Amino acid sequence: MKPKLEPNRSFKYEKLYNKISGYTTTWNCLGENDYPFLESIVSALSFCEEVVVVDGLSTDGTWEKLLELQKVVGETKLQLYQNEWDWSEPGMDGGQKAYARALCQYEFLVQFDVDEVFEPQDAHAWKELTNRFPKNADILHLPVHECWGLNGELT
Repeated sequence: MKPKLEPNRSFKYEKLYNKISGYTTTWNCLGENDYPFLESIVSALSFCEEVVVVDGLSTDGTWEKLLELQKVVGETKLQLYQNEWDWSEPGMDGGQKAYARALCQYEFLVQFDVDEVFEPQDAHAWKELTNRFPKNADILHLPVHECWGLNGELT
């Protein structure tokens, strides 16, 4: 006689997703630039297992704000590095992003700029995308919608 199996009432089905690393660069995001860098990073943390930030030796308090955020979210979720930028090099931002990318540990990567904020309702879609991503492709181009404004007006 087979034993009767009891249902596991505490079991909750959760779809497994691949882990995502997000990466970006910062440099003097406060003051003159006034980038929403903290909001940008927090929005990426809604679907990324880690966010790697390479700061170009900010002098306006950006680095200190990043350290404060890291204390809240943890060092494993927000990994901070500093690397001096060579402003005489035309592609220095690309070089910094390549450096940040090399510090990521997961297979799926999302590059973003700190003036971009991800919508909270899209976090699930970003995770779902990793299960639909073609395994033999190196990069997936997604549509980008940018709004540029002057004095608060959309153009």
